[in-house]
Amino acid sequence: MTDRVAGMRTLPVGVDQRSACRHPDWTGPDDLTIKIGELREITDWEKPIYVKVGATRTYYDVKLAVHAGADVVVVDGMQGGTAATQDVFIEHVGIPTLAAIPQAVQALRELGVHREVQLIVSGGIRTGADVAKAIALGADAVAIGTAALIALSDNHPRHDAEYRQLGSAAGYFDDFQDGRDPAGISTQDEELAARCLYRRVRREPSMWSPRGPVRRARGGRMTRCPTLCVNSGCAASPSIRRRPPMY
Repeated sequence: MTDRVAGMRTLPVGVDQRSACRHPDWTGPDDLTIKIGELREITDWEKPIYVKVGATRTYYDVKLAVHAGADVVVVDGMQGGTAATQDVFIEHVGIPTLAAIPQAVQALRELGVHREVQLIVSGGIRTGADVAKAIALGADAVAIGTAALIALSDNHPRHDAEYRQLGSAAGYFDDFQDGRDPAGISTQDEELAARCLYRRVRREPSMWSPRGPVRRARGGRMTRCPTLCVNSGCAASPSIRRRPPMY
């Protein structure tokens, strides 16, 4: 663990960060209400609280999250990418992303908070059509993960030889847990991180000028940066209001 990550996690350098399969300090909705209250106090009620649930018992889980006081509910569908669980869960467990949205919307409408408690949908959002369908079904926004990594040239064929040294190959997207991403994105290695397209753009803004080096970069598919929206802020964020629990 690097100094930067250790500082973010408030852990000593060199100590592994445990990634638990569940949050050990809550076992039910009452504990979730307490935890959200703790987060409110820590942040002086300035930050919206997101609760992310897998699309399994979507209708009930969304209601529990709202009752606990969440400002935003994130529903992650079956197509969501992960390398941190068993294949049987990746391939066969969960409700498809778009099919889960009506259940979430129904729960919000029954509680009278649809559009007040925002609904964000993630998991397998790959095209503009996926975004349009999610919004049409009642979501307020979508979130992307793997698609952004692909747009930043992760798992690009030019790194295939290095991916094979890790026991993977270009296009498989199963190397993110190793911390040795040759594209320099999902890694804390400074030499590898220097390869990251986004970091290079931050250092050299002229790469995106129509009259600058971007013309030479087009062969490398560097004509758009999917993370610029992160820098400018989500259009929905200013409308997110902090809210108390419903009981």
